[in-house]
Amino acid sequence: AVYPASDPALLALDGPGTHLMDKLTLAELARGAELEMPPSQLFDTPEDLLAAGDSLQYPVVVKPNIRRYFPRRVDSPSGLAAVVGRTGPVLVQPYLHDALCEVSGVMWGGRLVAASHHRCLRVWPVDCGTVTAAETVAPDAELEARLEKLLEGYSGVFQAQLMGPYLLDVNPMVHTSMPLALAGGVNLVGVHCDLVRGIDVTPVRARPGEFYRWLEGDWRSIVAAFRKRRNSATQTARALMPRRDAVHSTESVRDPGPLLARVWYGGALGRL
Repeated sequence: AVYPASDPALLALDGPGTHLMDKLTLAELARGAELEMPPSQLFDTPEDLLAAGDSLQYPVVVKPNIRRYFPRRVDSPSGLAAVVGRTGPVLVQPYLHDALCEVSGVMWGGRLVAASHHRCLRVWPVDCGTVTAAETVAPDAELEARLEKLLEGYSGVFQAQLMGPYLLDVNPMVHTSMPLALAGGVNLVGVHCDLVRGIDVTPVRARPGEFYRWLEGDWRSIVAAFRKRRNSATQTARALMPRRDAVHSTESVRDPGPLLARVWYGGALGRL
């Protein structure tokens, strides 16, 4: 079993599920599974996007059709300059204000064998980023049925991201928030390895109420939200407090050296 952990790795290996990474292909599959993706405008090049900048309804999210760089929120035509020098088709979607949700799971033989549903509390960067804090919630059977149809033909670990009624992405790879599924009683990689070895696996769903935190990103997200006056001082202090029941990303509170080194040498403190 091989578990890519990034888009470039999956593309280089030409692994299962690479077709899901192209948002144009994903949109067609989503329609067939009764899932809706955000309304999108496609531009063949960043230069075409810049030329149409005055006609867009801001704020928008600008992202490549296949992740060659991270999506970003843009609030005015001048902000589109950030895509200058990029290559390939560009999608523009309206900026959504709904909470981000995730489903991490294992598909095998057309069935969703294991799944963990997450409600995302914070992301970094705050307007368009990676999950920094989340908790498990009860499974949504209707959503799972649609995901099974969407992922028909794919077997392996995946993560689907949704916002409100919209499907945003499907990542057919391992990811940093997997410890949250494990805390809820679902070992995604372990389940998949058992299936590859021919072992029967009883379908399993993560229990709700488990809490996950990516410390480095969460600190930045909380402070940035305070600076943007989205949270009060009391809310900020409460969010910054450690939680005894939290599971973490790649960092460890028992071995904080790597985290502190990244924060210090990467200049993260100055960019908070």
